[in-house]
Amino acid sequence: MPNEAIQQHFGRLAQRYDELRSPSELVTPLIETLVAAGDMRGRRVLDIGCGTGRTLAALALHYEVQGWGIDASTEMLEVARAQVPPTVTLQQSTAEELPFSESFFERVYMTMVIHFLNRAVVFPEIWRVLQPGGRVTIMTPDLASFERNWLAPFFPSYVRVEHARFPSGETIAAELTHSGFIQPSSVPLHATHFHSKEAALRRIRERHISTFALRDDDEYREGLARAERELPEMIESVQQMLFISADKPA
Repeated sequence: MPNEAIQQHFGRLAQRYDELRSPSELVTPLIETLVAAGDMRGRRVLDIGCGTGRTLAALALHYEVQGWGIDASTEMLEVARAQVPPTVTLQQSTAEELPFSESFFERVYMTMVIHFLNRAVVFPEIWRVLQPGGRVTIMTPDLASFERNWLAPFFPSYVRVEHARFPSGETIAAELTHSGFIQPSSVPLHATHFHSKEAALRRIRERHISTFALRDDDEYREGLARAERELPEMIESVQQMLFISADKPA
């Protein structure tokens, strides 16, 4: 469960979250890969940490998914309720105590959430709410991507902090196996887009990702000043994601 600083981060950014995070041209390949890796089309699906509901809305509208979403943030759920179709059910909850009965879902997924969770508690909870033969899919960054991130040169602790926060794909697969899941697999996705210096600086100034909630003010101010001086007018941004799936035995 996110700490207080992280909770405040998401509450503060909820209304602007989608525009500050993945641009629309990257959302489609991410969702397509998620659906394929999780075999989600037409399924009864739970999104853990659904945030603004952007992914759930796309699954319900374009992939015939019957969707549920949970999130710990009141502000995020307020945004989500305004954009998901009425067939999607949203509920405020933590992943450590899922408010659903046993074997309720065919599929469970999470995107960019695993680093906030107590996995030793959450993975058994996912097991409980999944039907036999069900699948969990976890989207998370490839750890190698942090060194290549456009933010890394400006914030000295960035790579170290992110490596400490995010588990590797191998670690996630091993922990899922330890929790009883079988046939873990990993699907990589590399997607590139370009954005302007102005857009990049806005993201830094808005502290658009939760890692900024973990930086001290001096590092943040110095990094922003360097970025203002040194960023090129056009920045290439590469997303390297992993989609780790595993099945509950039938």
